[in-house]
Amino acid sequence: MAFFSIVIPTANRARWIEYGLKSLKSQTFKDFEVIVSDNGDDNTKEIFDKYADERFKYIKCPKKGLTANWKFAFPYANGKYVGYIQNKMFFYSDALEKTYNYINESNLPETIVYYSDLYELDDNTEEARNTSGILNFQEPILTGWKYVDSMTTLLDRMSWKDYTMSTKRAVGNGCIIIGFLHSGLIERVQKKYGEFFDCIFPDFGGAILPLYESKKNIEITEHLSVYISLDETTGARMTQYHSKLKEFIKLSGKEHIMQYATVHNYCVSNTNVATADYNYLMSKIPELKNLKCNRLNALIATAIEKQRLREDVTPEEEALFINAVNDLSESEKVYYNFLSKSYPREEENLNYIKECSSPDEVIERPLDKDRKNDVLPDLLNFCKKHKEIYCYGAGHWGEVVYRCLKMLGIKVSGFIITGRPQEAFVDGVRVYSIEEIDVDTGDKGIILSLDKIWHGEIVDILEKRGLPKDNVHRILSFRTIRMLIDRYIQKI
Repeated sequence: MAFFSIVIPTANRARWIEYGLKSLKSQTFKDFEVIVSDNGDDNTKEIFDKYADERFKYIKCPKKGLTANWKFAFPYANGKYVGYIQNKMFFYSDALEKTYNYINESNLPETIVYYSDLYELDDNTEEARNTSGILNFQEPILTGWKYVDSMTTLLDRMSWKDYTMSTKRAVGNGCIIIGFLHSGLIERVQKKYGEFFDCIFPDFGGAILPLYESKKNIEITEHLSVYISLDETTGARMTQYHSKLKEFIKLSGKEHIMQYATVHNYCVSNTNVATADYNYLMSKIPELKNLKCNRLNALIATAIEKQRLREDVTPEEEALFINAVNDLSESEKVYYNFLSKSYPREEENLNYIKECSSPDEVIERPLDKDRKNDVLPDLLNFCKKHKEIYCYGAGHWGEVVYRCLKMLGIKVSGFIITGRPQEAFVDGVRVYSIEEIDVDTGDKGIILSLDKIWHGEIVDILEKRGLPKDNVHRILSFRTIRMLIDRYIQKI
C-alpha cells in the first residue's frame, strides 16, 4: 500500500494536467500512487504516458460529468491517505515530503488540509497558448501544522459567515481535495452512511460526514501547491450561467437534494446548491439532523454570487429567491440589504510575486533570490504616459484601484462602465458611460479595474471605439497591486 493516493479527475485539460504530472514526478518523497481519471476526449493519455511509471495509473471514465469522474476514480485509490487535486494544480517538489513529516509529527490525523499559491496567467482563458504569468506566493514564515477541532469547523462551515465560497474555509478539513483523508476514516464513513460522495458538489459537500466522524484533524499552515488561475472553469461557468449549474446538478444524479437548499429547488447559485448538500448530509446525522445552514448568511452569499450572472433568470425562478428574502425578519433585512451589495473576498497574506515564463519555473519552491516586484512600476509608468487616467469598472475592484492610485498621488479623471448610468459618483469622481468618453484621441489611459472574466469583452469594445492597445492596462491581481502599494507607502 502506498502512503499517499493522489487522484486527478480530468476532462480536456491535457496541457494543464501536464504540470501536475511533472510536479509529481519531481517529488522528493516517493511512496505515493497517482490515478488520472479521464472522461475527456483530448490527448491526456499521451501526456500521461510521458510521465508514467509503475506508480502512475490511467483510467478512462465512461461517464461524463465531474461527479461521475470523482466517483469512478475513488475505488482505485488504495493509499493510506487519499487526496484529490484539480487538473489545474501542481505541487512544489517538497510538498509530499513535508506532508508526510507533519502527519507523523501529529500522530496520524484523519483529515489534513494544505493551501495553494496562485499562478495568474497573462491570458487565463482555456484557449490561450501563452503560459507566462505571475506567481503570487507566501513568504515562508508560516510553517508546520496545527490541530483543528471537528465540531468548531463544522459549525463554522454551516454558518456561512464569510458570505462566499471563495475563502480558505470553503475547501478545508474534511474535503478530499486540496488535502488528504485517512483510508480508515473513508471506510468508516462508507460503512455508516453508505455512499461516500452522496452529494451534488463532491468537493464542498463531501466534507460534512468525514469532518463529523473524524477524531483528529490538522491544518498545514503553509502553501504546498500552486493553483493555475483559469476563468473558463466548470465552477466559473456555473457561477455565470445557471443553465450550466442545472446541467451539473442533473449529471450528478442528485437532483432530489435540492429540496434541502436554503432556497428550495433554486438552481441559480453555487452557494445555494452547497447549502442543499450541507443540510441534506446533516440530516443523516441523528445528533445534528436539525442543524441547518444559517439562512440569513446563505441568502446574502447567494445574492452576492448572483451579481456575476451573465444569463437571465426567469421570473418564476427569481420569485423563489425573492420570497425567501421576504421571509426574513425586519432586522435581518437590514443586514441583508447592507451586506448583499458587494463581493467580499478573503485576501491572502501574499507577500511576494515572481514573473515566470511558464509554471515549469515554480515547481521548485521560490527562493529569496526569485522575488521580483515589478507590477507596481508597470502601473506607475502606464499612468505617467497618459494625460488622463480612467478606471473601467465602478464596482468593488474599481474602488480598490481608485484608492490605490490616490495613495500614489495619481489623479483619476473618472470611472467608465458599459451601461448608461444615471449621473453617479464614486468618492466624488464621476462615473461615465463608455459612449460619453472619446477614447480615440490617444491621450487617455484606461485601467481595467474589474473581474478578469470581463477583460476580453471590454478590450474588444475599446478597440472598436479606436483606443490603441497601449492605452489599456490590465490588472491581473488586485491583491498584488494593493500589497505592493502598501509596501511602497511604507518606504516613502
